[in-house]
Amino acid sequence: VCWSALLHYMKKELMPLGEVRELIKDPNYRWRDRANCLGVDVNSFIIDRDARGKKIEKIYEKALSYCKDCEVKAECLAFAVQYKCADGVWGDLLPDQRKGLHSHRKVRDLLKERKRK
Repeated sequence: VCWSALLHYMKKELMPLGEVRELIKDPNYRWRDRANCLGVDVNSFIIDRDARGKKIEKIYEKALSYCKDCEVKAECLAFAVQYKCADGVWGDLLPDQRKGLHSHRKVRDLLKERKRK
């Protein structure tokens, strides 16, 4: 286990979402290079408007498998909120789980709360 990487990851999840949103605006902060889904065709994680039931579940399940242990989950979630990404999985949350997120809440608390829905 790389303790410094784990500590860095945990600190971002303890930050309010608004602070992580500011962090990702820095063009020198290259968080996407560390994403588990780097190199994956993430467009396949966006649901077609006519998709239903098990097809949607299968797509989301595959997308969420990349998010599970991703070290940049907080940044990904902040990106989705900042740029109003309405579709697909971002930061380990589905579109309905991202609705109404508040920037002052800690990312860790948001993830726990929203994953229960």
